Amino acid sequence: MKLTFYAIFGLAVSIGAFSSTAAPSARATVRIDFVDPARFTDFRINNRDFQHSSAVFTRDVTSALLPVMARRFPGHTLSLRYTNIDLASRRTTGPRGLRVVPTSARASLSFNYVLNNPSGRTIARGSQRLVESAPGSTTQDRSHPVQIEGDLMQRWLRALRVP
Repeated sequence: MKLTFYAIFGLAVSIGAFSSTAAPSARATVRIDFVDPARFTDFRINNRDFQHSSAVFTRDVTSALLPVMARRFPGHTLSLRYTNIDLASRRTTGPRGLRVVPTSARASLSFNYVLNNPSGRTIARGSQRLVESAPGSTTQDRSHPVQIEGDLMQRWLRALRVP
């Protein structure tokens, strides 16, 4: 009985070791940089400084883009260098952290991008300016304070044409 157990255990370890040596699935990467953020039109999330705003922006935009990258460009790296960000004077109000956007203001993002394949070769590059298509009040919770910008970036990446 013991011998049978050890044989089954040994077989299971061998199978496990074999499957773990297979190449891991390549993960997509998103890198975000900010070029001269002091000149950005409006880049204060919850009226906080650049350190806080850039960390929140990077977190939310990266988490919005990674699923698209994984589907369209597995193993690729997307580098984004933001040259201007306008959050359209959003502020939080009330206990629920609702964001209020003046009806005439539109969020916009200006950036340069480079998309590299898994071997590091550039397959797409350029400059882009995205503007929110329908300005107006929106309510969102504080867990995703740049949802509008994340959605803009997702739509852009889904439509990005690569040769």
